[in-house]
Amino acid sequence: MRDLLDDDLRDGASNLLLDCVGMSKGDDVLLVGEDHRRAFFDTRVCQVLATAVRELGGRPHIVIAPETEGPENVPDEVAHVIDRMDHTIFVSRLGDQLRFREIEGSGTKTMCYLHDIEYLRNAFARVPYGALREVNELLQREIAARQHCRITCPEGTDLSGPVSGDAAVLEDFSVRLFPVMIVPPIEAGGLSGRLVLSRWLLSTSTHLYEDSFLTLPVPLFVWLEEGRIVGIDGEAEEVDRVRRHFESVASRSGGEAFRIHSWHAGTNPTTFFHGRAEDDIEKWADMVFGSPRYTHFHACGIAPGDVSISLFDTTVTFDGEDFWKCGRLAFLDRPEVRDLLGRYPGAGRALEMRCDIGI
Repeated sequence: MRDLLDDDLRDGASNLLLDCVGMSKGDDVLLVGEDHRRAFFDTRVCQVLATAVRELGGRPHIVIAPETEGPENVPDEVAHVIDRMDHTIFVSRLGDQLRFREIEGSGTKTMCYLHDIEYLRNAFARVPYGALREVNELLQREIAARQHCRITCPEGTDLSGPVSGDAAVLEDFSVRLFPVMIVPPIEAGGLSGRLVLSRWLLSTSTHLYEDSFLTLPVPLFVWLEEGRIVGIDGEAEEVDRVRRHFESVASRSGGEAFRIHSWHAGTNPTTFFHGRAEDDIEKWADMVFGSPRYTHFHACGIAPGDVSISLFDTTVTFDGEDFWKCGRLAFLDRPEVRDLLGRYPGAGRALEMRCDIGI
């Protein structure tokens, strides 16, 4: 089984198991995989990680989770095993669904965005976890300290509004993310202006539902007032389709159909995607949300929301300072951030921006 791991895979696995999860010798580690018709993750990732757990002196356990419709439907056979583990690592969509829910059990819980083994071998998994975590925490503190936000993109989005101190950044995820991918959702209740809908509307992955993907053949202009949609301009037939979509999704879970709950942008420049977004849009979104090129809004229904609105190559300013600039995480250019990365061997790879995200 040792032959499953080459040096690059071993490096990525150690970054996950030791630096992120905090595994020690003798620990029980649960790997929750998936193998169903809407699966995103290759079960071989669980096998490789199980080998790494053994090499590091732990005891791996693999459970293949069935498809679940939402976080309220965690299978008992999975929940009971989680409760007994020192660490649970989700290599499955189930972890995405549980990001905003408390999970039983005192052990650590980590959502692992490794769709296949090549992601584990790549810099995507090998940039030191601690370095990206520190950068992300510093970024969150800086955002919370600002007073005003503006979001623009090349297609015409122009939103702005107040940032309300510590309340601007919502409560962190209930699972750790590996690798570090994104800041926690930022409250959108103060945003007003123009939001351009283009390409598609997607699911937020909190719930699985049929017809979650809606293609947008032409851009539509959505007008927001303090986080609520007050108008949609564009071709009448397409406007009607979007309105019906929002109303249909909200009817499943309750809540407001035309509410924008929150937004966030990717913070991991090493994020990439094999192939084209159109080949599997929702699998694409499950990975690419970590790229600084991608910003998305959570809308519709009960928070955190069930519809994802995509923007690309945004510029995000706080109090007039660029934090993201044309799809780059400009925050990384700060001298104190460069100094921080310099303390971690190999962290300089985080500055090597990948633009190949499938679009």
